[in-house]
Amino acid sequence: MTTTTATERNTFQTHRRHEARAITTALTFLGGIGFAAAVVPAVEHTITTGLLIVGVLVAAVVAVRVLARWVRHRREDRADALAAAAWQARHAPHLLNETAPADTVGTVRVGRAA
Repeated sequence: MTTTTATERNTFQTHRRHEARAITTALTFLGGIGFAAAVVPAVEHTITTGLLIVGVLVAAVVAVRVLARWVRHRREDRADALAAAAWQARHAPHLLNETAPADTVGTVRVGRAA
């Protein structure tokens, strides 16, 4: 049988209490902003402008991250293709295309196929 002392904490209850306080604070804050926006139109305009600016900034950050990921993947694919071609030229030269013109034998073609 397990006994609990007064000094032991019920962490589940503590976390629930913290969560309830956080939710109540957030809802009170939103209600206060809604009340202030209903009473003073300038508050509504300021909040709308702020939300639009935040939305544009978030969209810009997402676009930059997607572009950076795309560029990184393209660079990695190109490096992988070069490494594969160099390995093949060194370790398996018999697999190279022998019908290619003499000046292109052993060269690496990287990028999209024509």
